[in-house]
Amino acid sequence: MNKNNALNESMMKQPASVLVVDDNRKNLEVIGGCLREQGFRLAMAESGPAALEVLKDDKFDLLLLDIMMPGMNGLELCEQIREIRDYDGVPVIFLTAMNAKEDVVRGFRMGGQDYITKPFDCLELVERVRTQVELKRSRDYLNNMNVVLEEKVLERTEQLEQVVKELKDANKQLMVLDKAKRGFLAIISHEIRTPLHGLRGFFDIIRSSNTNPDFEVYHDMIDQAIKRLEEFSFMALDITNLFLEKKQLDMVIFNLIALVDKEIEGLGNKIQEKQLQVHWKPGHQKALTRGDAALLEKTFAIVLGNAVKHTGKGTVVSVGYQDTEKYHLLTVADQGPGFPEGIAGKEMDIFTTDNHVDLNMGLSLPFANLIVHAHQGKLSIRNKETRGAVVEIYLHKA
Repeated sequence: MNKNNALNESMMKQPASVLVVDDNRKNLEVIGGCLREQGFRLAMAESGPAALEVLKDDKFDLLLLDIMMPGMNGLELCEQIREIRDYDGVPVIFLTAMNAKEDVVRGFRMGGQDYITKPFDCLELVERVRTQVELKRSRDYLNNMNVVLEEKVLERTEQLEQVVKELKDANKQLMVLDKAKRGFLAIISHEIRTPLHGLRGFFDIIRSSNTNPDFEVYHDMIDQAIKRLEEFSFMALDITNLFLEKKQLDMVIFNLIALVDKEIEGLGNKIQEKQLQVHWKPGHQKALTRGDAALLEKTFAIVLGNAVKHTGKGTVVSVGYQDTEKYHLLTVADQGPGFPEGIAGKEMDIFTTDNHVDLNMGLSLPFANLIVHAHQGKLSIRNKETRGAVVEIYLHKA
């Protein structure tokens, strides 16, 4: 437990201290009896000036002020107390006569939190005092934690950047692992996900605590980096489970046409941003296949997403469907730069180093290929004679 948490817990457990100010000694005795019996620590003063002297030597959690006092009344005393920096947020409860409602309104304007009418009930007095003390301590607790977080923001920023760099390095290293390192893939996936949980939680705290708008652009950059690493981590876990045959496919019969419709709709914003045309006229109401819908949805999201990403602005992405004797054939063609020379027509392997255009391409398309193979289907890639790339997905009919 760090010092600040220990201080907060100690603060919440200590007996609350109350200063009672009343020119009537009998009232002081009655109030003192009520509060001491409930464990409150008390100090008393019989006038406003005497109370101000007491405040110089001690710090209280709550002030209980009688409004009607000779010389300096409770309202004037409250006004002077509010000018003391340490007592700006300390709750004040006024004691007032039953018919002095105007004084109560003035008291609230002076910074009072509550009032109790005379003659008062002891239980009511105790509960009102306890409620205000608990509210005050809760505010102090939160303020203390805010101070801690503000201090940690500067302290942790460099560490956060280092963690992000290390995770990116781990991502790059994972892309070049060969087949002999498949067992190591599971370890890497676990080791990345573990710090990511802490990184995400701490980053959310930093972002919510920061009030400087100049930092928002850096927050967005870090957030995007974390999201990419999170996506990579879950993808790596799925790859590991598929390789080790630990993942049980949730096989159901579903409509491929509806799935493609869903993915095209999900990419609507990106398609609009790039001013693309998507040609998709399947000509079939249904194309039923049996498979793990969630995994195959990831396959189509990857293939369609890559096509949208790599094709040129204002061009066309063509999505086609063909009903063959044994298979449903889905084809995605773009007008981008195509696959690198020597890649098209080769077996896509997770652990080779020569099959990617960028970091996204390196793992995503082989992952899609792995999913299709888990369904005894086929995924092939090729370049068009003219500009662009083509991905073909064969899936068994239901």
